[in-house]
Amino acid sequence: MIVFSHVCKAFGAKKVLDDFSLTIPEGGVHFIVGFSGAGKSVLIRHAIGLLKPDKGKCFVDEMEVSALNEDKLSPVRERCQMVFQHANLFDSLSLAENVAMPMRKRFKMSRKEAAQKAIKYLEMVDCEKVADELPAQVGSGVQKRVAIARAMALKPRYILYDEPTTGLSPKIARHIDALISRLAKEHNVTAVVVSHDMTSVKNIATAVSFLYETKLYFNGSVESFFAADLPVIKSFVNRCVSA
Repeated sequence: MIVFSHVCKAFGAKKVLDDFSLTIPEGGVHFIVGFSGAGKSVLIRHAIGLLKPDKGKCFVDEMEVSALNEDKLSPVRERCQMVFQHANLFDSLSLAENVAMPMRKRFKMSRKEAAQKAIKYLEMVDCEKVADELPAQVGSGVQKRVAIARAMALKPRYILYDEPTTGLSPKIARHIDALISRLAKEHNVTAVVVSHDMTSVKNIATAVSFLYETKLYFNGSVESFFAADLPVIKSFVNRCVSA
């Protein structure tokens, strides 16, 4: 599980998280939602050591991430991968090479073995037919799928998705939703999704955490989130739907 315990984080005078605690159990698709600037992306970056809390602790499967320096974060990042809002693929490498390169580094694979396995992971996300294309030659939806394949290739227990459907057409966004859900179910990879896409939440979430004014304002099932008789949540949902 991923645990945030009494986490405080500020940037200058601006408090982003204040005595924030949340436990994300293994399994399913856990959404983290909230207004822009609520600290959603800041929160999940703590889980892989990209940010350190000013106070409090962060754990991934009992490893205290917040106590580790950069040199000792490898075991955490072996279990916990992140797919950023922008795919962050290497422009000069083919899509297959983008998937193969981290496998060669992590698992000390030969170039040939990594290339073969890269195709299998591209098949997993329905992108094997464009394996030899460069990122600039494919659309943003395909780039996002390849970024997910690259994360899956490192065999994580958790994948953190930062706004995975932002900037995508509704049709492609729903395909990404289905992929996230399928990988979680078929490969037992817990998905933690930062999003403001209420259709995604309704379609694939198994739990929802709502951040508001530096705190955890709501944590529970999808059904109870949308049924909550709380003005702040109603306002947030209405704003997202009408955006």
